[in-house]
This record gives sequence, structure tokens and C-alpha cells, in this order.
Amino acid sequence: MACVLACCVVLAIGSLAQDGRLPKGEGNMLALLVGIDDYADNSSFSDLDGALNDVVDMKSLLIENFGFPDDEEHIMVLTDNCATRSNIVRTFQRHLIDKANEETVVVFHYSGHGSQVPDASGDENTDKLDETIVPHDSGRGDRPNRDITDDQLHALMVELQGITPHITWVLDSCHSGSGSKGSGRVRSAQSDTRQPEHLADLDIGGKGEAGKGLGADEPRYVLIAAARPDEKAREVRVEGEVRGALTYHLTRQIRQSRSGGVTYRDIMDQVRAKVAAVTYHHPQLEGTDPDRLVFGTESLPAKRYVLTHGKLNATEITLAAGQAHGVTEGSIYALYDPGEKDFHENPEERPQIEVMKVGIVESRAKLLSGSFLPQSRAIEIRHNYPDASVRVVFASPSEKTGRIRKRLAGLSHIKVVAEKDGYDLLLREGGGQIITEGAAPIEIAPRISLDDPNLVEKVSSQLAQWAKWLNILDLNNATSQLEVDFQIVGASEGGSKGSAFQNRELDLTIGPEDAFRFQVTNNSDKGLFIALIDVSSNGSVSLLHPLDGEEDKLAPGATWSSGEFDGSGLLDKNVPYLRDVVKLIVTAEYTDFRFVQQDPIQGRPRSVFSNPLEALLAQAALGSKTGGGRRRELSADDWLVVDRVFEIRHQPSADGERE
Repeated sequence: MACVLACCVVLAIGSLAQDGRLPKGEGNMLALLVGIDDYADNSSFSDLDGALNDVVDMKSLLIENFGFPDDEEHIMVLTDNCATRSNIVRTFQRHLIDKANEETVVVFHYSGHGSQVPDASGDENTDKLDETIVPHDSGRGDRPNRDITDDQLHALMVELQGITPHITWVLDSCHSGSGSKGSGRVRSAQSDTRQPEHLADLDIGGKGEAGKGLGADEPRYVLIAAARPDEKAREVRVEGEVRGALTYHLTRQIRQSRSGGVTYRDIMDQVRAKVAAVTYHHPQLEGTDPDRLVFGTESLPAKRYVLTHGKLNATEITLAAGQAHGVTEGSIYALYDPGEKDFHENPEERPQIEVMKVGIVESRAKLLSGSFLPQSRAIEIRHNYPDASVRVVFASPSEKTGRIRKRLAGLSHIKVVAEKDGYDLLLREGGGQIITEGAAPIEIAPRISLDDPNLVEKVSSQLAQWAKWLNILDLNNATSQLEVDFQIVGASEGGSKGSAFQNRELDLTIGPEDAFRFQVTNNSDKGLFIALIDVSSNGSVSLLHPLDGEEDKLAPGATWSSGEFDGSGLLDKNVPYLRDVVKLIVTAEYTDFRFVQQDPIQGRPRSVFSNPLEALLAQAALGSKTGGGRRRELSADDWLVVDRVFEIRHQPSADGERE
């Protein structure tokens, strides 16, 4: 809590610009990070578990990947009881607006509850509600409403964007879209029929262009929001620790992205696929320039490094990086002296370490050769791809669920865990049936009677199929230097209704009869093999291309277009929509993806593969045993995964019924 109390002391003294810190207009990198787990009004708002972790993750990302100085002059943090309404607004004014100049990179990140209040300005034509963020001291009932509305945030943003164009907002809260893999809490506070209490000393809400909402199109900012205005954002549990779903996947994706520059569109294409498919809320990217480089930087470092902390004993050290950074057990790193920037000379001759245990943001490694200094810079030279596994909880131990566990024991892509450690799938008994839930939690498979003579086979097949679904969905390799353009294109002729459904959180939304096709352009300097895998919200995984094992390479500069697809026959009239993630996998070496069609229970998982990538994918999809130890090394530049998300959705007719 020391840093939190320090923030309160600073604000009590007065303006940061008058506090002997940075003079007015002299901050080139500024961030305000707000995270609230503990709310004063616990009778109205549930406490959260992951908002403070979000702040830690975002702060370390800005420092380690983008060069933000690690001090309060540049990064101000407000958490829990320091994140009051007045502190948030005043710190925004004094730390961001007062210090910014025309070249300043500004980041405002909020993790906590979101809510709604009646629209006071007439700009919310659809739901007549303003979206809000909920400070620590806000309340409902007998307590004053001290929410900060989207109109008030917009007024602050207008003033800031009059100074600098390099502004990024990240709102990891419910209803954040226009204000703007675990079973975690919902970041939603109950709506209030009252307007937030007016605090005259804050002097916001009537200045600038208030009344347009933060989501209004403006040319000088980028907004990343966890959810649409009508949705609830979730927290997720990863290896026992809780994060906001948006912040976790956003920071993870940025850390693992390729060198040489990455845009908001590059990042969010992957983030929204991960979040929307598993947690059922839709991250949004708003602003008029989604192709801006992330956080306004020229590029990511040519070589990403992680720092060593110090020795644990004679042969073990800690790394300031973990799962969120893409670190895996068995990977090898070369060590360079503190402050060194040239990582190209003879990395194999440098002192080396091997990662032995990986946490969320920290890892333990074994010294293989040479010696090291604290704060040495570690560069990965060989990446190990461990087995993918889905965490399954058996919440109702019994003789029958015991037989199901035994049936699954031969599959390497399923790991049985205790519920407290977080899970991806949960199996329980209820009403004389076996019930399978996802981590949202919702039921994801038909219930099966405990009296069914094929109970073990049916439930085992369900779990194995969903493990395949989750592992393929999570498949990613953003560090590759391969370059492709992948688009889902609506039919240009034939009366397509696709344009009526376009929105910003999906690549394409169409009606059941609308046609679409896939288009891939190879922007790399070598020929590539391409494959398309469809991961559908109904639990199916399908190979769309190639279907017959053809080995045609897509030449550099060439474009491939699929035939036309449509949603006819896929969407039941009683189901409002079907959401699919289509994964493009490009490879330098031919890989046979036809095993994707195989049932992981009915088929016999192979143990011999034509190349390491095929072994990696088959293990993730089928739980195949790889044999011969744990190490599976392959070059990150030999393959690339790009996700696109689309929905098939019923179009309402004039009388409100689905067509």
C-alpha cells in the first residue's frame, strides 16, 4: 500500500506541476493508471480481484516495452481508497493535461466497475443512458453517486487532445464501449436513476464538447474498451491469479507481438478474438486511426529482452517475465550485461539460462553456463513449445466421473485441476445428469443422464472436443516476422445484407443467406503454405482449406481468394447468432492439417509427425503424445497465426421477429 498512500500525499500537497517534479508541458511520456478492487460501498458494489493486478501489468508493459521512466513524474498510479472521484479527475488534469506537450505520449488506463446513469445531455439516442466509471467513493441508495460519466471523460479528453494527438484510453470495465479464460467476477455496478453528485471544484462536464460521450469519433485518440455499452466485462483466472480479461489479453498480445512496430489494429484483431469467444463480451477499438502504432512509439524494440532479478542459489535466478510475456519452460536465453543494447554478436557464446518454472509475470531459470550480473538483459535464443492443456475441474467426484477421468488419462491436452486454481471446463452432477460448463460459467454441452449406458464415452468425447476447441482457439505465434494480409470479405453483388450488420468489434457480421469469402495476400519475401481453421461458438472445429491435402504455395506478393461461403443451414432459427473465429495459419514448410477433422477420443492420436509444427498442432487438437521428452523447438519465423471474427446473425423483420 506504500505507493497508494504516496499518491494521496502528493495530491494533498497540491499541483504536481508545482511540486518540484516535471514543469508544465515537459512530460514526453505520461500515464495515469487507475485500479479499484476495494469499494467503499460494499452493500452496492462487490469488490473485485484483478484490477490491481491490471495496473501492475500495464505499468510493467509501459516501462519494459515502451521505455516509460519508472517514477511518479511519468507514471501515476491511483488504487483503491486513493482512486476517489476528485483524485482521478484532479490527477488527470495536473498529471496529464498540465504536463503534456504536442509530442507527449499519454496513456489513461482504468480497471474497475462500470455502470450507467440517465443521459443528461441528449446524446445517447439508443438506450438513453450515459456510461460511467465507478470511483472508490461512489455509491448507491443512501450514498452519493460519484460516478464519472462518459460526457465528463470526454470533456477531459477534448482538453487533452487539444495539446497532443498521441492519446490512448484503455477502459477495462462493464458498459465501457461508448464510455469509452477463467471464471472470474463481472465488472458491473448496478445502474443508478440519479445523476452523479455535482462537485463544483472539479470544473468538468460543461467544458469542451461534453455531451458527445467518449465514444464519439475524434481524430486525436484511440479508445480500447472491454465491452459494448450493453455488455458486462469479466475477470479471468490464470494459474491461480486474477486479471481483467481485456487487460490480460491486451498486455500479453503486445508483449508477444513481432519486432519492428505494431498497430492497434494488429493487436486488437487478436485480442477481441480471444476475449469475445471465451468470455462473451466484445472488446472495442474506437477512434479514426486504428493503424496508428501502439502508444505512439516509432516501433517496438528490435530485440525484446527481459531482466534478471538475482540469484536464488548457486545455479538458479529469477526472470522478471512470465506467461504474460510468452515465456515457456525449457526455453533458452542468452545473457547480456546491464544496459547493453547490441544483442546480435554471438548469442550462443554468451552465458545461458534455461527456464525451469513459469509464473504469470515472473519465472525461475537455471544457469547453464558462464555467470551473470543482477539486472542483466536476457534474450531468448531457443523457444520451447510445451504441450497445450485445458484445465478441467471435476466438481462432483463419484464412481462414474472417476471412470470419465480414467478414460481421458491418455490425452495430453487435458489436465485435471482443483477448482481454486482456475479452470477452463467444469464437470458436475445435478438432477441425475452430468453437466458440462465453460469458464464463463455457462452450460456448453447437452446434459447427459447418469443412467445413460454410454455416459462415459459421451461425456469424455464432449470434454475432449472442447479441449480441442479451446487449444486451437488459443493457438498463437505473434512473434513471427512473416507478413500476410487476411480479410473476410462480404459479397459485393447479389443483394448481400452484410453491410447493414457491420460493426467495429467484429470483422464481418452477416445474415444467414449472405455470401462471404476469405482473402489472403502474402507480403513476405518467400512462398507460404496457407490453412484456414474455423473455430465456431457451437463447439465445432473445421478445416476450411485445404480440404484434400494439396501442397500449393502462395508466392510472395500473390493473393489467394476462397470460394464463396454462406450461413445457410448453420444458424438455427431459435439461436440468435453464431460467432466464429477463423484462424489463418501460414507456414514455410508444408504441414498436413487434416488431423483437425479427427475426433480426439474416437481416433487414435498419432505419435509420429512430418515436422515439429505438425506435432505441436496435433497435440493441441488431439492430445497426441509427442514422445521422447518435453522439448519441442521450432523457429517462430516458420509460421504465423492470424485470427478473424465474424457472426452469422438473424436480421429482424419489420415486426421485430427474426427472419
